[in-house]
Amino acid sequence: MSNLNFKHLSHVELSGEAITANISLLKKLCGKNVLLAPPVKANAYGHGLIQAASLFIEAGADWLCVNARFEAEILRKNLPQKYKKVPILIMGYTPLSQLESAVELGCRLTVYNKETISALKKIAKKNRVRPIIHIKVETGNHRQGIYPDELIPFIKECKKNNIIVEG
Repeated sequence: MSNLNFKHLSHVELSGEAITANISLLKKLCGKNVLLAPPVKANAYGHGLIQAASLFIEAGADWLCVNARFEAEILRKNLPQKYKKVPILIMGYTPLSQLESAVELGCRLTVYNKETISALKKIAKKNRVRPIIHIKVETGNHRQGIYPDELIPFIKECKKNNIIVEG
């Protein structure tokens, strides 16, 4: 029997070797021109945000994905210096009041409404920046996303307002 501390009912252990093997396999399967961006939201699903993010980057992940701006801020403040420039995509909704700080953190944003584009337009003009976004397209759940027939006008509106549509 090991010397584990059994105060808790569960025990989580990260294996750097397993993460490295998995990232390597995924990169091999996806090909050279595909970015790998593992999600580390929700405290890396209970594995520790900074620890898991560092392991993913060391293993070869290109980006990191989070759900909310506060997670991106934690990463930016606490990752080792050599990892601070790794791109971070915020996959969840970013409240309008948090957009400017998310852009200042250098995050890519998932966007699916005109209100966010309007706010980003003001941020871009005020701060002379070009926010980078990924557009969430409605695919059938009817919860969030730009409907396919609205996509082209939405992209044109973004480009007209100095917003980079990256994905």
